[in-house]
Amino acid sequence: ENKLCRKSINQAIGRIRGIFRWGVSHEMLPATVLNALEAVEPLKAGRTTAREPVKRRPVAEDSINKVKAIVPERTADLIELQLLSGARSGELLMLTGEMIDRTTDIWVARLPDHKCAHHGQDRVLVFGPKAQLILRKYIVLDQSRKLFPIRRDTYGKAIKDACLKLNLPIWTPHWLRHNAASRLRSEYGLDVAQVMLGHASADVTQLYAALNIDKAVEVARQAG
Repeated sequence: ENKLCRKSINQAIGRIRGIFRWGVSHEMLPATVLNALEAVEPLKAGRTTAREPVKRRPVAEDSINKVKAIVPERTADLIELQLLSGARSGELLMLTGEMIDRTTDIWVARLPDHKCAHHGQDRVLVFGPKAQLILRKYIVLDQSRKLFPIRRDTYGKAIKDACLKLNLPIWTPHWLRHNAASRLRSEYGLDVAQVMLGHASADVTQLYAALNIDKAVEVARQAG
């Protein structure tokens, strides 16, 4: 009824199961309730009237340039930082001056809280010369202040509004990671792209990330 895509509906069902799972774990509900919910199968492709999700692809460079030309400077700078670093928008929006080690030619930020923390993986952002020029504009004396004190949805809305104004296909900040991923994989290899984008899986160990951070730093030195 809300015209959500099949993937979003399945994710919502999973969240509902999670709520009931919590209730069972706290002895607020009988386990039979959860067992019944677990038996509900997800919507399957080709077997439901729910629409399929649109596959995300890199944003056209022309579209990015046109949007950057009309959005506020801070929004344009965030777009460019995502393209250079491969960072998620939320990762850039949580940055403070004290998080960034600026003692070498390549700046390194280690995030205390991030999407893949539950995998036991560190999230490291590396910023080369081009990214540093942008960040310098926002670093203030109070090192505990966020460099970009805006909400993630506000950032996304600015891009969406610009796309609508320019009559362009709508894209979101997260799509920019596809641009960064494509460039990094093509130019530097899959292992470096994985480290710079902060991807994690069950079989990716902390040692693997540590071995490749040097490569990520070198990429930032050359291209970011």
